[in-house]
Amino acid sequence: MAPSERPRVVISGSGLWTPAHVITNEELVASYNAWADRYNQIHAAAIADGQMEAKPEGSAAFIEKAAGIKQRFVYAKEGTLDIDRMRPSIPERPEEALSDQAEIAIDAGRQAMAAAGKTGADIDAVIVSCAYTQRAYPAIAIEVQEALGIDGFGFDMLVACSAATFGLHRAYEMVAAGTARCVLAINPELITPQVNYCDRDSHFIFGDVATAALWNGPTPAPAPTVSMSSACRPRPAFRATCVRTSATSAEPTTWIPLARTSCFIKTAVGFSRKSAPWPSSTC
Repeated sequence: MAPSERPRVVISGSGLWTPAHVITNEELVASYNAWADRYNQIHAAAIADGQMEAKPEGSAAFIEKAAGIKQRFVYAKEGTLDIDRMRPSIPERPEEALSDQAEIAIDAGRQAMAAAGKTGADIDAVIVSCAYTQRAYPAIAIEVQEALGIDGFGFDMLVACSAATFGLHRAYEMVAAGTARCVLAINPELITPQVNYCDRDSHFIFGDVATAALWNGPTPAPAPTVSMSSACRPRPAFRATCVRTSATSAEPTTWIPLARTSCFIKTAVGFSRKSAPWPSSTC
């Protein structure tokens, strides 16, 4: 398909949620090194006998040099730097409450809707695409739909590190194909609960974030005005009503019979249709 023939699909709004908490490289390394020192002390004899390997120390300068990271946003800081825990403390919520992941998705989604000037009634579908979800089912997207007042349909996509890309592409395809007029694609990444903060080589990589993008087609052009026409000539035994648009075109007006109960007109702006109260014979 030539570029000029491809459907025009746009991102009309976007949203970004970041947590209130931040962990710097220095905080992360201080916690890890304290944990590693204690680990090495507890297992000193086994390490000396060669039965276990000592835990190496980390370096804030190395993290920044190797990864370019100085700090990361985290959903829950409590527990993450505690050498007796080394993982975030996220209290379990009751069944009737919003999940943590849905909550951050909704925040980003609302921002995207506000930026685009859209309401829940304007959106046909919700895609929640991320590395993993808090539960297998029901979909996190269903929670998002209910909270944002979106009827349509929703589903989750789990595509690891490519989740955001695949979610955006799927939203584009749906609008381009005409299966949805407007799609809200959200990437709520709640990764820190899966990070191994006892591993020097990977504990610094991930944080938490949620992004959202609203995809839709261009605003439809105003419909052409309609006037009655006698161009459809039904048989005497039938009555029919056909229409002709007032749009001008260098192309001659062409009436096309596509059904016995309707007449269609082809113009420069597409097809116009008005059903006949009785089956028409010819146009």
